[in-house]
Amino acid sequence: MLAASYADGRVVLPEYSGQRTECPGCGGVLVACCGEIVVNYWRHLNGQDCDTWAENPSAWHLTWQKYLRSLGAATEVHIKRDGQVHRADAVLPKGTVIELQSSGLSVA
Repeated sequence: MLAASYADGRVVLPEYSGQRTECPGCGGVLVACCGEIVVNYWRHLNGQDCDTWAENPSAWHLTWQKYLRSLGAATEVHIKRDGQVHRADAVLPKGTVIELQSSGLSVA
């Protein structure tokens, strides 16, 4: 995830490799992955993402999230519904939820 966005409005961006924070979704430990090739992002320390829909973020995905943040969108927003927790890629200031998808999806 690009940013750890908390319910109280705090947003924590990864600044250096090894930095740690708490996952806003599950409370687990997040570790920052920073380098010269890929956009900085958070990953779960245990390697298990708490969102079952999550996939490893591509450079394309992270670049779009960074752009949407520059427009005032919140990124990596945890949404809880019917006992399930998922992370929306972005939520615009007026509440529109954006899910970024670069590959095709089947109708099913």
